[in-house]
Amino acid sequence: RFRQEAPDMRHGIFFGHTNAAAACEAFQQKVLAEAGDCDHKIIDIGSVVATHAGPGCVGFSYFKK
Repeated sequence: RFRQEAPDMRHGIFFGHTNAAAACEAFQQKVLAEAGDCDHKIIDIGSVVATHAGPGCVGFSYFKK
């Protein structure tokens, strides 16, 4: 879906994880290889989402054009 939606890179890409920093870093590299040079940030996912997702969850968010 990321490849098809034309992300708006003016806002960057945010990556999040639940106690999985190394997995998030690897995932980030794959996404940035597709997205090209853009602003990005890795964050810890908050406790409410982490409670439901569990440890080892990795995800990302972006704005589409």
